[in-house]
Amino acid sequence: MKMIAVVFPHLASGFTFQGTFFLVILGLGFTLANSIIYTFIHHYLPNGWARKGLIYGAMTLCIFGIPFFLSNPGNELFGPQASLGITLFSLLFLLGGLLLAMSVHLVTNWVDRIPIRRIYAYVFFGLLVIPAIVLLGGIIYEIFTEIIPAIRLNF
Repeated sequence: MKMIAVVFPHLASGFTFQGTFFLVILGLGFTLANSIIYTFIHHYLPNGWARKGLIYGAMTLCIFGIPFFLSNPGNELFGPQASLGITLFSLLFLLGGLLLAMSVHLVTNWVDRIPIRRIYAYVFFGLLVIPAIVLLGGIIYEIFTEIIPAIRLNF
C-alpha cells in the first residue's frame, strides 16, 4: 500500500500506527487460517514445495483475492491506481503460498530428522489450531456478510 501511496500520493488516505498494526494482525490471522486449509490439501498438490506454493497461492488468489478486489474496499481499487494495487496484492497471494509451502517443507524435514521433535510439532499445532479455526470462520463469515454484498453493490 505504501508503494501505491508513493506512486499516487493524491490518492493516499494516510498511514497511521494503528492502521498498520491492524494490517499486521490481520495478516497474521489470515496466515493462521490459510495454513489450516493448506495442511488439509497439500498432500493433493504436485510434488515440490515451489510448485505446491505457486498452485496454492493461485488458488487463494482466486478464492479470496478476486472477491476482495471485486468488493472494492473503501472505493480504492478502481481508478488509476487499480492496476498497480491489484498486481501487488496478487503477487502477495502468490508469495504467501510460496512461503507457506516452504515453511511446511522445512518444518516437515526438521521433524522427520529427529522423531522426538514430532512432540514439539503437535504441541505448537495444538496451541495454534483453535485460533486458526476461529479466524477461518471469521474470514468465511466476512466473505458472505460483507464481501459478497459489496460485490453486488459494485455491479
